[in-house]
Parts: sequence; C-alpha cells; structure tokens
Amino acid sequence: ELLRLVWPDVVVDEANLTQHIFTVRKLLGDSSQDARYVLTVSRRGYRFIADVQEVGDEAPSGDVAGRARNLPTIRALAILPFAAISGSDEEYLGLGLADAVIARLAKLATVPVRPTSAVRRYTAVPHDLTQVARELRVDAVVEGTIRRDAERIRVTLQLVHVRSSAPMWADQFDTHLSNLFSMEDSISTRIAESLVVTLTGELRRRLVRRDTESGDAYLARLKGRYYLNRRTPESLRRAVECFNQAIEHDPLYALAYADLADCYALGAASSVTRCESVRLARAAVLKALELDDELAEAHASLASLAYRWDWDFAAAEREFRRAIALNPSAASVRHSYALFLALQGRVDDGLVQMAPASDLGPLSSPLRARIRPVLDLARRPSEAIAQYERTIDVDPSFAAVYFDLSIALRHVGRWADALEAARRAVALAPAKPSYRGNLAVSCVQTDHP
Repeated sequence: ELLRLVWPDVVVDEANLTQHIFTVRKLLGDSSQDARYVLTVSRRGYRFIADVQEVGDEAPSGDVAGRARNLPTIRALAILPFAAISGSDEEYLGLGLADAVIARLAKLATVPVRPTSAVRRYTAVPHDLTQVARELRVDAVVEGTIRRDAERIRVTLQLVHVRSSAPMWADQFDTHLSNLFSMEDSISTRIAESLVVTLTGELRRRLVRRDTESGDAYLARLKGRYYLNRRTPESLRRAVECFNQAIEHDPLYALAYADLADCYALGAASSVTRCESVRLARAAVLKALELDDELAEAHASLASLAYRWDWDFAAAEREFRRAIALNPSAASVRHSYALFLALQGRVDDGLVQMAPASDLGPLSSPLRARIRPVLDLARRPSEAIAQYERTIDVDPSFAAVYFDLSIALRHVGRWADALEAARRAVALAPAKPSYRGNLAVSCVQTDHP
C-alpha cells in the first residue's frame, strides 16, 4: 500500500521503501529497536505510533505553510547543463557544475533527479522543455546559463514546472572562480528548498557538505568530470590529467580518486596493459574509500573489480549492497549490480534491479549499454535489440551500443544487420580490440573476408 501511494505508476524496488523509512527514522532521531514514531510490524510493514492531534483546517502561521499549499507537485526533476553564453570555454563549467549539483541532490533521496548521463545530450540550446520533460519523464526542469568574465562566474537559473509552463522561481548566482563550490552550495540549497518545504539540519548538512576546500582542486575535478562524461578515448585521457591535477592540489580529495578509478577501469591508460589499468583502478578506489567510506560509486567500483578480476563474489555482493544503501538513486550502481546478479544466474533478481535504474536514467547511453547482457542472459534478445535501437536514436555516436546491438542481432539470426552494427562500432572506436574481434566473428558468420 505504501509503494502504491508514494510511487504511483513507477516500478520501485521494496529496498527503496526500506531506505526511506531508515532516512525518516534518522531525521527524527528514532530507531527500530526503541521506536517513538515509526514502528516495524512483522510481516505487515510500518506504523506511525506518535500521538496525533487534529487541529482543523486552519494552516499554521508562517511562510512555510503557504508555500507547502501553493507549490506544484514535483515527483521527478531534471537539471540541464548550464548553457555557456560567452564562448565554448565555459561548456565544461556548465556541464560540470550541473553534474556536481545533480550528485548532491541525488544523495538527499527526496525526489528522483535524473543523472548527468541522461541530460548530457541537452548541452545545446534552445530546448523545448515540454519535449525534454516527456523524454526524461519529469515534472520540472532546471535550466539556465553560465557566463565567465575574467575571474568572475555568473549563473542565471530558473525552475520550470512543465505542466503549468510557468517558472516556480528564477535566481542569479555570482562568485569568484576560485570560490565556485560556494556557488554550488547556494544552487543546491535553492533547488532543494523547492523540492521539500523545509530543510532539516541533517538534510542541510548533507547538502552543503564539501569534499575539498581547494578551489583549484574543485575546478580541476569539474573539468575532469566533463571529459569523463564524454566517454571517448581522448576525453578519458584528458580526464585522468584533470583528476591527477585535482589530487595534486588536494591529496585528500576522495571524489577525485574515485573518478580516477573509473577512468582506469574504462581503459583510459592505453599506454599500459589491462592488468596494470586494473591495478591503478584498485589503488585509486581504495584510496577514495580510505578517505571517505560513504562514496556509493566507489563501493560499486570495488564490487566490479572484486567479481571481474578477483572472482570474489561474496565481496562483490557486499560492496554492491553497501553502495545501494548509501545512494538508492544511483542508476549506474543498480545497473552494475543487475549485471552481476545475472552473471551469477540470478537473472530475475537482476531484472528487478534494472527496473528502478532505468527509471532513474531513462536516456543514459552508458547505462543502457549494461542492459543488453542482462536481457541476453534472460534469453530476451528481441527486447535488448529494441533497447539499443532506442539508444541509437538518442545518441548515434555511442560505439558500445553498436557493439552490443551486433551481438543481440546475431542471437536472432539477423546476420547482415549484425555485421553492419559491428562495422559501425569499429568505425567509432577503432582502437578497441574487442570491437575488432566482434567484427571478425560477424564476418565469418556472413562469409565476408
């Protein structure tokens, strides 16, 4: 009943409910062992047990009650990359700052916020916000511009409730380039206050928590995230440079180590062997967790290394569960966990994890790239083909999609189409040995030399 009332028309795992109840208890200073507000009822669910007094229809005094009554409902939100208006030099700032704000708001677990990989394609302007909202399945969109004038940064934003086509608010943020994380604090808080009527002390603390006090380190990581999200061999190489610069400025910057680990896991260090890349990834992710054990994506990266390279499936399961408990809204974590479960023969469990993950990132090309193996293991290649064809419509330059599509097409006997998809993957990423090997297989099966 709680799932039906809180998340209508959305496929949600029961783990989401458990996580939200845990958050509610934590904010109230409650516990499951000595409950004062929320009681766990065995085999039934949860019961609110505090005394309740009816006060009639009169609203409490103050602005909070008025805003609560008048604010439109927001069940899902998209934050679009901030458009640079003074040249392409600011493009990385616009996407990087939006990416940082998205990551902060996702940790609040109050309203689903679409991941950066889902909104990256909207870097160009102008947008039809109604179409954007329909594609991303959201009620509201944050859009705006970013302008750099020497060492000053100005961001102008508005939050638009798409159904009413009216801005809920518009604001301007101005700061020195070296103090960009203060602007991130202000933007995140402004948006969060639109999603929840009041920010409790705990929510505010989580929202404005800083991972570095070095402006140079923050700016270097922002640039690195821009290149990491592009996912090309050259952009990954440049991302590694940026993350190493961030670490030089702040050797205790846990997020920079976690991002560096992702780069190495994706094969950014093309000058070394795959085993050496894995060693570098492992060293970086362990350093990240040593500095901050609450980084969900870092735990997921460690899980992937555990089962792919160490064959330590118990450790992988433990790290994936820890990652999801820390951030239930991380679509990339759920997709990685889904693939792990499917490879363990737990295909149905994997499909359960994919449902909320797909809703969190409906147009994310890298995330969709992880769906095909799960559907293949479930003996559902036709569904995998449909997924990848939709992804190609959104991002025709994503090589991994063509690689996966060619495999799925071979499974249904569409040999010529599989060959064409394999060729396209190699054309987009000629340095990937696995893509060339896949093309060779397609050539053999279609009698092409």
